[in-house]
Amino acid sequence: LDSIRSSMITTTRKDLITNEHNVQLKFYQTIVNELEFHKCSISIQNPNAMQQD
Repeated sequence: LDSIRSSMITTTRKDLITNEHNVQLKFYQTIVNELEFHKCSISIQNPNAMQQD
């Protein structure tokens, strides 16, 4: 019985870690998408910005 309980706890903990990781990944991807979007809109507004030294 103890081994079953401990394995359940371990599984739950793994699920929590995985879930946390997925949430962070989604959050990161959202930020990256936002940045890419802003970069594109900036380069559209100011096409010469990239060539400046």
